[in-house]
Amino acid sequence: NSIRMSFTRSTKYEHFMQFLTKEELNLLDIVKLKTEEYDEIKNQFSEDKLKHLFNCLDMAREIILNNKSGSNILSYILYAMNNQIIKKQIPKKKNSYQPNPKLSNLFLKNESIPFDEMPFCSNPAGHIPKLNVLFECISLNNREYELLARKIQYNSEVNGSLYTSLEDFKEDNIEVLIEKYNTALYNGHKKNRSIKKLHDKFLFINEYQDTLIEIIQLLNNFTKSGLDHYKENINEWLKECNQLDCKEKKDYLSNLFCNSKLALIYGAAGTGKTTLIEHISSFFHDKNKLYLANTNTAVNNLRQRLDIQNSSFSTVASYIANKNNISKKFDIVFIDECSTISNKDIFSVLDDIKLKCEILICVGDIYQIESIRFGNWFLFAQKFFSDIQLELKHIYRTKSEKLQLLWERVRTLDESMLEAIEKNNSSENIQNFNFSRSVNDEIILCLNYGGIYGVNNINKFLQENNPHKSFYFNGLSYKVDDPILFNENSSSFGEEFHNNLKGIITNIEEDEKTINFTIKINKIIQNINNNFKIVAKDDKGTEIKFSVARLNSDEEDDNSNIVPFQVAYAISIHKAQGLEYDKVSIVVADEIEEQVTHNIFYTAITRAKKELKIYWSAETENKILKSLKIKDINKDFHLFKNNIQNIKTLKN
Repeated sequence: NSIRMSFTRSTKYEHFMQFLTKEELNLLDIVKLKTEEYDEIKNQFSEDKLKHLFNCLDMAREIILNNKSGSNILSYILYAMNNQIIKKQIPKKKNSYQPNPKLSNLFLKNESIPFDEMPFCSNPAGHIPKLNVLFECISLNNREYELLARKIQYNSEVNGSLYTSLEDFKEDNIEVLIEKYNTALYNGHKKNRSIKKLHDKFLFINEYQDTLIEIIQLLNNFTKSGLDHYKENINEWLKECNQLDCKEKKDYLSNLFCNSKLALIYGAAGTGKTTLIEHISSFFHDKNKLYLANTNTAVNNLRQRLDIQNSSFSTVASYIANKNNISKKFDIVFIDECSTISNKDIFSVLDDIKLKCEILICVGDIYQIESIRFGNWFLFAQKFFSDIQLELKHIYRTKSEKLQLLWERVRTLDESMLEAIEKNNSSENIQNFNFSRSVNDEIILCLNYGGIYGVNNINKFLQENNPHKSFYFNGLSYKVDDPILFNENSSSFGEEFHNNLKGIITNIEEDEKTINFTIKINKIIQNINNNFKIVAKDDKGTEIKFSVARLNSDEEDDNSNIVPFQVAYAISIHKAQGLEYDKVSIVVADEIEEQVTHNIFYTAITRAKKELKIYWSAETENKILKSLKIKDINKDFHLFKNNIQNIKTLKN
């Protein structure tokens, strides 16, 4: 039977937690103890509600010690003990939990099965475990073939390479490992996830190549013909358009859909990609338009910039989740932030819209941070459809000529890159970083969260320098004048609020049950709901007020207890994508220099509108600037193209 129990912080609970801490044990350690040791702990703590916990541990012990189905996913859950991870594994049917006979009747989704069977090269539902954590809780015995698959996956997912050279592997028994892996695959995944060989020199995951083939085919279908009378209509429109004074964009627009219904627009940060989207949207003002982007920040930016009729907006993830409920047809679909969209996600979108839209416009910056998952389609499209792509080069985001020059030098990896950094007075010794804040619209960017120069520590120091009273709430501190970024938990406030919306705390009040925040947002909020109220509004922004309840149980992800923003004196470079600030300070510690890729560095420096400072040691500066490389996809592209000659519809 299903047991749902909330373990409130009773005295016995606290004693058990103290015991685990003192003995440096986790629940998986407890479950794996010898019978006498386990029974001793059980007898000591199994009272009241903890009796139900030990009933659960008894069942977990039976599954794990006997290596039954579900033992690996259960081991990982007991080791990690993270509410968010656990809830993503639980299936729900009409709000009741359902046992899974394929996983020893545990209340787990079918999506957990691949991880349970091959934990070192598969993931639990909605979560990607770290390899070092897996080593801590699951035995690697007889699973070497999983590490082979993981290495190929890593080369694709992280390095963006479709094909992995056999020379990268030192193992003598590669053929045996490949056979073991392919044989062990879950039946439903054999075709997609199997390892294939190319020319006896390269290995690849079959799904990655097949998906890319499908994407290129779907894009190619939009290139078969252009729009009737487009040339005459656009030239007439251009004569009357006073807002477009860029010859580059005029020339591009005048020929855009003469021979194709696919447009590919590439451009570095601040080159006017969104402006071009505006012009195309204005020309097609009477058509039904759908705007998609990967982040809420970009979607909101499009929504604000494009006050045009017949327009719908959505994140890619939201569209994919709801696509079966969307029967509406669109004349035009715009997809922004294309370089950040994975192959899997773009295929899902393209496969759905192939019969729903006539014109497709893909926009992105190949120099910014790429997709978190494998996503090389936008780079490949640039090569496959070179005759219909435009690359914007002039930078409009900043009026600073020195910043523009610096961005250009870094983007192209010009040999005078260091000179441009010095001319802009951007380089500072990391020892001069003083954990202070000088202007309101300022951000500090870090590559990681831990360490002296990580996001967490810098936020802590800068908040301590804030002279206002500290309010301690649900484990975190908040002060008036703290800069903040709203997160995904702000969705209950309505579509005008989104992940990465900037604000500043202007007032805090608290009582025994709640804390009340007043936040100033540099945005005019039009719509209100029951979750917040508008305190003040002017032409520069809106001040809102809302309450958050204190925690009263271990249900730490209950939305009523979650503060819908994070304090943001400093944020990660990845989170900063899509944001811009007057002043940007980038902190690069020596120990993370190897993590700084060209895309990451370029994304970081292009967040600044007026002032840019990079804090690093002279040695780190030298190492990073010498190690930066623009991703070269030529090898992958030629291998891919030669391997798919049987596809007749592809352009040469």
